[in-house]
Amino acid sequence: MTAAASAWWILFFPLAAFLLIPLIPEKKRTLGGWLACAGMFCAFALTVKIAWPIFEGQPFHSFHASIEWILIPNLQLEFGVLIDSLSVLMLLVVTGVGSAIFYYSLEYMAQDEGYRRYFAGLSLFAFSMIGIVISANLLQLFIFWELVGLSSYLLIGHWYQKNEAADAGKKAFLTNRVGDFGFLIGILLLWTFSGAEAARSLNFLNLNVTIPAFAQASASHGIWITLAMLLVFSGVLGKSAQFPLHVWLPDAMEGPTPVSALIHAATMVAAGVYLLARTFPLFSLSPAALEIVAYLGGFTAIFAATQAIVQNDIKRILAYSTLSQLGYMVMAIGLGSAAIGMYHLTTHAFFKALLFLGAGSVIHATHEQDIWNMGGLAKKMPVTSVTFFIASFALVGFWPASGFFSKDEILSLAFLENKFLFWVAAFTVFLTALYMSRLIVVAFLGTSKIRKKLHEPTQKMLLPLAALAVLSLIGGFLGIQNILSPASHSSHETPVFVVALATAFGILGVLAAWFFYRSSRKIQNRFQTAFAPIREILVRKYYMDDLYDLLLRYIQQPFAQFLSWFERKVIVEGLVNHTAAFAAFSGFCLRKLQTGRIQTYLSVFFFGVVILVYCFTIANLHP
Repeated sequence: MTAAASAWWILFFPLAAFLLIPLIPEKKRTLGGWLACAGMFCAFALTVKIAWPIFEGQPFHSFHASIEWILIPNLQLEFGVLIDSLSVLMLLVVTGVGSAIFYYSLEYMAQDEGYRRYFAGLSLFAFSMIGIVISANLLQLFIFWELVGLSSYLLIGHWYQKNEAADAGKKAFLTNRVGDFGFLIGILLLWTFSGAEAARSLNFLNLNVTIPAFAQASASHGIWITLAMLLVFSGVLGKSAQFPLHVWLPDAMEGPTPVSALIHAATMVAAGVYLLARTFPLFSLSPAALEIVAYLGGFTAIFAATQAIVQNDIKRILAYSTLSQLGYMVMAIGLGSAAIGMYHLTTHAFFKALLFLGAGSVIHATHEQDIWNMGGLAKKMPVTSVTFFIASFALVGFWPASGFFSKDEILSLAFLENKFLFWVAAFTVFLTALYMSRLIVVAFLGTSKIRKKLHEPTQKMLLPLAALAVLSLIGGFLGIQNILSPASHSSHETPVFVVALATAFGILGVLAAWFFYRSSRKIQNRFQTAFAPIREILVRKYYMDDLYDLLLRYIQQPFAQFLSWFERKVIVEGLVNHTAAFAAFSGFCLRKLQTGRIQTYLSVFFFGVVILVYCFTIANLHP
């Protein structure tokens, strides 16, 4: 099988599973889960086959295969696959981590009433994300981009009987529509700039040639390129949950925990970072756009980390952690290195999937999500606890875990390019260590509040935990950053000062959490009383939900009501109905001329002839 054929099969294996699962009878519903896993395993195996030259240390040769899709004047579109080092790395993450999550779900969702619907949605999600990764042009990518939004809506709202889950699904869907609207306008602008009238194309290979030529043609063109790329970035704001379109991600925790792992680690939120990396040659044409990207990413990183330190739901703590880490990735790309951003995306997929699956193991055993109602899990669930500790170790960025290498690359890049963002990122390391150590001290090392006997899950859940734990530990030694082409990778040595400072901030955060949450209740209450106003702001999420509620209630709703009135009174009752009435009245008047008598018609005819003769006579008399 050729590499191009393998790429097509990677896309269609999950699609086949999605189409076949609903046909399986309820009595054999477990077959649906295995069918979904088989589709994902096959996709992963074919991805490894394509990437094998990289594993052997050989240079990877990119290839592009396509079929003609839309051929109309001024627009040439293909439906194809583009496989290069960037898409191979992303495919390994999506299919590899996705396979672990699919397999984990076999036990986690075994008793769920919507078992087949869940795995069908999971397969659709995987198909959509793979479609984004291998798309050869922007319009094709946008179609799969919207499919990811649809499938995330279905999975987040899987337990639609709960109002919270249904609302969370709608919130995610609608918030992403805001960003996607800007993204679509950005695509249209790029199409406008993409070449001569007869040869416009949204193919990535074509855009990387025509858009730079357009930007260099005139100084004013650079402003239009900046606007187009910022509109494309608005799609990233939605999918990768960057400020101010971040509000949907914490609420997405209402879905099943494996869905949270898939969304937060390997698929949906990673799509925005991948889009930034895929279009990085275009973003690099606008330093202003890159600067905005970098500052929004840095702000999101610290903005989310401060909120994580006051959350009590174990999944919400991890959700805000994801927001913060996505900010790191976006900031790295904004500072000029798509390779470093993708490097952290890859290592983050390992340990964040492990954290969510570890949290799922805890929830599966305790039926509890509030960390203050747990405690003592390290003794009762040692395997889950060890894997969770490893993932937390990697998230904070301690050596030799994978997070150490990728996060220090980001800090080093910020140190060289922007000192302000460097200190923002460094302080975020402290906050990361603080909220993760708080979670561990309270839930795993604290006094147990669970009276029943707990047990570890079966191998279907433990095996993915073990595999991801190994990757979280050794991921930094796999040379992931070398998969990307050297041209896109900023080669520099990490300053010793950066490594030492990041490690010191991490240790300081661990010690702060340890001494505070292991101290007496009296000291904790005194401290919380002193910082009660700040804590209230963080608990209320900086009042962002309140702000959106005000905007919807007092701006969007009145505006919608005005448009409704305008449509009803002006458009329908005014223009449409009056136009119809005028037509009816005109018909009534003209009907009088239709007498059916030949004498009347001849009289009107000769009267018209007389008028015309008179007009011509007057015209000749007065030339």
